[in-house]
Amino acid sequence: MKIDKRFNQFTYKEYIYFIDNHKKYKNFNTLALYRSIIENKKLNEDERIKIRDYSNKLFYKFFEFLKVKDLKTYVCLITLGKDLTPIQFNQLEDKIHTEAKNILRKKRIKYHHFGVAIKYDDPENHQNSFMIHLKEHKNLVDSNHNSISKNAKSTHYKKERKNIKQVIQNELEE
Repeated sequence: MKIDKRFNQFTYKEYIYFIDNHKKYKNFNTLALYRSIIENKKLNEDERIKIRDYSNKLFYKFFEFLKVKDLKTYVCLITLGKDLTPIQFNQLEDKIHTEAKNILRKKRIKYHHFGVAIKYDDPENHQNSFMIHLKEHKNLVDSNHNSISKNAKSTHYKKERKNIKQVIQNELEE
C-alpha cells in the first residue's frame, strides 16, 4: 500500500495511525515524517510534541542519527516548545557536537559530507542563521577539519598558479 497524502497535511489522528502501521506502507519515509512535524500547520505545538515523542519510541535510532544527517530538523524537533537563551543554545551545540562525533566514530564514518545543506531566506527568523549552521556543524565534526583546510589550500594554490602564468605571459609580451 502507499500513502496518498503528504505528511505535512496529516491531522493528529492520521499521524498516529500511519506511525503505528508504518510497515504496511511502501512509501513511508521517516525523514519526511520528522520534517513534516515541523512544517504541519494543522497541528498545534502540544500535538507536535506528542507526535514527536510517539514517533521517537519507534524510530529512536533514526532520530538520533538526525544529528548527523539533518541537523536543522533535529534541532527544531528537540527545541519544540522551548525558548532557548544563547547560553542554552551554546550548551546544546556542544552536546550535539560531541554526540554527532560519537555516532560517526561508532559507525566508522570518515567522510562526513552528506546530509542537508542549510540555507536561510531570512536569517533573523532562524536564530542568527541557526548560529551559522551550528558553527558549520562544528567544522564538520572536527574529524574532517583538516580535509577542509586542504581543500581551501589547494584552491588557493590553484589561483596562485593561474596568476603566475598570467604575470609571466604579460612580461613576455612586453
